[in-house]
Amino acid sequence: MIYVTHDQVEAQTLADRVVILRDGEVQQIGPPREIYLRPANIFAAAFLGAAPPNFLTGRVTANRLEMGGACVSLADLPGECRTALAGREQIYAGLRPEALYRVTDARQSVFRLTGHVVRREIIGNSQHVYFRSEADSPDMTRIAALAGRHMTDEFVWTTENLDTDDTLELGIRLDDILFFDADGHAIGTHGGDSL
Repeated sequence: MIYVTHDQVEAQTLADRVVILRDGEVQQIGPPREIYLRPANIFAAAFLGAAPPNFLTGRVTANRLEMGGACVSLADLPGECRTALAGREQIYAGLRPEALYRVTDARQSVFRLTGHVVRREIIGNSQHVYFRSEADSPDMTRIAALAGRHMTDEFVWTTENLDTDDTLELGIRLDDILFFDADGHAIGTHGGDSL
C-alpha cells in the first residue's frame, strides 16, 4: 500500500519505508529511523525531526576540522567520516537538537557550543531552547535553500528541563554529528538506500 502525506510524524508512524520527495525528485528511500539517523542530504535531515538540525559551516585543514570556532582532530572522528572529510575544503555539520546535552564536566571530550538563551518553547514534558551561539553561523540563505525550508541562525536544543536563561555550554558526541558537503549531500556513514 502507498500512502501520501506531507506530515512527517504520520509518515514515520505509518510507514515501513518512506520516500522523501522534493519537487518531484526522490531524495531518499528507507525505513524512517534509518533516514532520521543517516539522511542522504540536508533536505532529508531537515524533513525528519521535531526541529531541524542546527547547522555550522566547517573547513577541513591538514588533519583537523574547524567548525563553530573550535577544532576537532580528524583522528577523533569515526573512520568513514574521517576518510570522507579528508581533502574537502568546506562542509556543513548538522547537530540534531535532541543530541545536544549540557556539558557538566570540563574534561568531557565532545564538540562544544556556547551560547546565550534567547527564548524557550514549552512542549508538554520537553522544551525547545533557542540560543545564540558564539560559533560562526553559516550562510543561512544557502542552508535554507538546501533544506527547502526557512532556517534561522538561532540554535535549538531539546531538553526536559532548563532552570536558567543564562549562558549554556552544550556538547554533542562526534558520532552524532551529521556531515554534508558544500552541495548538501551526506558525507561518510550517512545516506540511505541508493536510488
